[in-house]
Amino acid sequence: MHKGVTKKVLLLAWACIFSLAACLFLAFMWDRIFWAGVALSLGLYAAVGAKRLRCPHCGRGETLENLTKALHQECHCRHCGQRIVIR
Repeated sequence: MHKGVTKKVLLLAWACIFSLAACLFLAFMWDRIFWAGVALSLGLYAAVGAKRLRCPHCGRGETLENLTKALHQECHCRHCGQRIVIR
């Protein structure tokens, strides 16, 4: 059994997505230095996604949307069909 997904991990993943969007906007509109923020946000999201955004039963990758949906309603893994429970 793999480590389960926690609310803290989901919050970190969403923070990476929003900081990526903000840095991308600022890089196009204001200064090129924000491309470093884009790269950092993307790298952090890739690391979190590769290690923690996974089904707790089969260990295969699951989308951030499905994992977030599992916070408030019943959601099942696309691969094994088991119910995903967020701790």
